[in-house]
Amino acid sequence: MDIKLHSLKKLISLVAIMFVLSSCASMQSLSSYARTGDTVMIALGGSEDSNALVDVLKKENILITITDSAGVTYPITLRKLFKLHADYGSDYIHRSNVVNGYWDMFVPALSGQWMGIVDLIDPVSSVPHVLSVGPAKIAVSSPSQLTQKHIYKTFGAYYDYTNGDLASIDIEILPGQGKINTLNHVQEVGFHPMDMLEPSPQIMVSPSAAPSIYLGGGEFTFQYVQANFNSALTAVPAIHDPNIQITSNTKDQGDGTSLLTVTMLNPKGFKVTSSRSMDVGVGNMSPFKSLKFSLSWTKLGTVAVVDDTNWQESIQMLNGHYIDLEGNVLSDITPVMNKVR
Repeated sequence: MDIKLHSLKKLISLVAIMFVLSSCASMQSLSSYARTGDTVMIALGGSEDSNALVDVLKKENILITITDSAGVTYPITLRKLFKLHADYGSDYIHRSNVVNGYWDMFVPALSGQWMGIVDLIDPVSSVPHVLSVGPAKIAVSSPSQLTQKHIYKTFGAYYDYTNGDLASIDIEILPGQGKINTLNHVQEVGFHPMDMLEPSPQIMVSPSAAPSIYLGGGEFTFQYVQANFNSALTAVPAIHDPNIQITSNTKDQGDGTSLLTVTMLNPKGFKVTSSRSMDVGVGNMSPFKSLKFSLSWTKLGTVAVVDDTNWQESIQMLNGHYIDLEGNVLSDITPVMNKVR
């Protein structure tokens, strides 16, 4: 049988359909069958409050294997890893914002879905494995980044359920030799569109602790060395929350450094918890987790001087604080910087 791999346009359509599964952190492959050497897409589960144990997954810290019908296990290649979010106009986003929510939405609000593009080839040699035809299992593991299973415990034990298992993702291996998908580019997106979807290098700014009262947002000022980054820094929300207002301004100080000011607000306020349980649901308020934002820069071009070990030498937070709904500065929580990618 001649199995043709999806074109990028078809792949993007399938990705859009697959995102529906993000609200339930489903773990499965988009393709239910493949040949050795083919490319498949798999869902690694939901992001916040779900399978992901960190803010940004790093594919170099994830081990992925396939066990064929003969019981032989081989390492395979996780080529691309990126996160998807629901459209702001979707029912999932709407139900994340309404007062008291809906009883049929048991999963965390405003979650994303991590997706992986996997080549059934050896990650070192890039040579396709000789996989036995028949039922196979893909396994994904990263003790520091992912839980193998996620059990939801919402509205009492009656609604507990486990959705998927990253250690056992079903796929059928067909006869014949496949080939990896080239992921052809689409006009205006870029010559390597999946590169554009993967997380850029970024520093996340998060509250040091949960507040005791509703917050209105925060104000922050940073100074960074321009030559040590591939581009100017951009401030972006860490959570796909339509109620967040974030603005930033960059000023060249004329000495090789830039001053970056960031303001993050929600006029309706931020909750003291990220739970979507019925007693804390307030229309258009943001969960506590939405107080996080990232300073990102491009990963393309010349390698930046900044890395995981020395980044604090290239950027400093000059000042930063959170405010309550009346605009008063809070002293019991402070912003903390952490390089997550």
